[in-house]
Amino acid sequence: MMHIEARVIPVDGISRVPGFDEVLDHENADGQQKGELLLLKSATALALLLVSCAWIAIALD
Repeated sequence: MMHIEARVIPVDGISRVPGFDEVLDHENADGQQKGELLLLKSATALALLLVSCAWIAIALD
């Protein structure tokens, strides 16, 4: 069994995800919502990919 440990380190002054700067527009709430939606879609796609790979690995085992 694999053990994963994740830690969140709060940093003062950092309020956005690196790599999504061009999507986030802090003056416009719509820009921030678009950035959050893009982040959610990316996380969902990654989760689906990992689950699909796990099912394939189980099927081939």
